[in-house]
Amino acid sequence: MNLKKHKGEFLTGIAIAMVLFLAEGIKEAVLGLLASWGITDWQASLIAYGLVGGALAFLFFNAIKKDG
Repeated sequence: MNLKKHKGEFLTGIAIAMVLFLAEGIKEAVLGLLASWGITDWQASLIAYGLVGGALAFLFFNAIKKDG
């Protein structure tokens, strides 16, 4: 594989992996903090992916707004 030819796809894959890793870390933190309230694993996942998705949407739309 020629890395110079596929540099964009490679960096995109790394960025997606980093975002998913961040979301899993947030999920575990939410699960640890709210376990006493009876929160389940899928509810913690929903909160974590919602936070990460919201942050990415904010960054994306902010970049569009600054672009013109």
